[in-house]
Amino acid sequence: MGSKQKEKKNKEKIVLDFSKGRVFKSRPFVSNRLHKQSDGGMRKLGNGFFKENTVKTAKSLLGKYLVTNKGGKKTAGMIVETEAYRGKDDPGSHAFRKKTDRNALMFGRPGKAYVYFCYGCHYLFNIVTEPEGEAGAVLIRAIEPSTGIDIMMARRKTFDINNVSNGPGKLTEALGIGRKDNGKGLAGSEIYAAAGPVKRFKTASGPRIGIKTGLDKKWRFWIKGSRFISVKERNCKKKRKVK
Repeated sequence: MGSKQKEKKNKEKIVLDFSKGRVFKSRPFVSNRLHKQSDGGMRKLGNGFFKENTVKTAKSLLGKYLVTNKGGKKTAGMIVETEAYRGKDDPGSHAFRKKTDRNALMFGRPGKAYVYFCYGCHYLFNIVTEPEGEAGAVLIRAIEPSTGIDIMMARRKTFDINNVSNGPGKLTEALGIGRKDNGKGLAGSEIYAAAGPVKRFKTASGPRIGIKTGLDKKWRFWIKGSRFISVKERNCKKKRKVK
C-alpha cells in the first residue's frame, strides 16, 4: 500500500447513520487539530478546588475538562462556559431563600454533582462549591467536545459538531448525565472534572441566562471566540431518556 493510500485510510473514521441504524466510513468533518480525541495528561481536580468562592471557581473551570465513563463509554469536553450561583446574596439561585430538600446539595460538601430537571425537558449539571454549610454551585453551560465525539453525536442524534454540547441541556445528553448522577462525588471514575493541556485563551463575563432576577450580577463566564458557547434556546421538545 502506497503512502498516499495509507494516509487516506488513516483519515477515515466511523460515524453513525441514524436513519437506518448502521455504521459506515466517512471522511472526518471535524478538524483533528482542534478536536483531538485524547485525554492524555489529564489530572482530576480535588475537592479543595471546589471549596473556593463560587464566582472564582466558575472562572477557574474554564479550560478544564468534564469527563464521564458510562457503560464503558468515555466522553469528555473542555469547559467553555459556566455560571456561578450562590446563596442568600443571589436572588437568581435555588438557594436564595432557604435550604430545602431540592437545594440541600448546594449547602453540602464541595465537589459533588448537583443535577436537576429543567423546564420538563432536560437535565442541568452543576458542581457544588464553597465550604460545607455555605450555598454555592457552578452550572456548566457548554463544553468543546474532545473525547468520544462519535458517542456524543450518537446520543445527541446529530452530525453537527457545533450542536453537540453548546448548551447545558445538550452537554448532559452528550455526556450521558441524568438524574442518577445527582449527588455523586467527582472523585471517582464515572464522572469528574480534570485539568488538561494548558491552553491560552481570553475570557468574558455577562449576566446569566434563563433567570429573571439577579441579572445585575455578571456571573456568566465564557471563553472568548469559542464557537461552542451556548445560545438561549426557546424551543423544547419532549422529555428525553439518558442512555
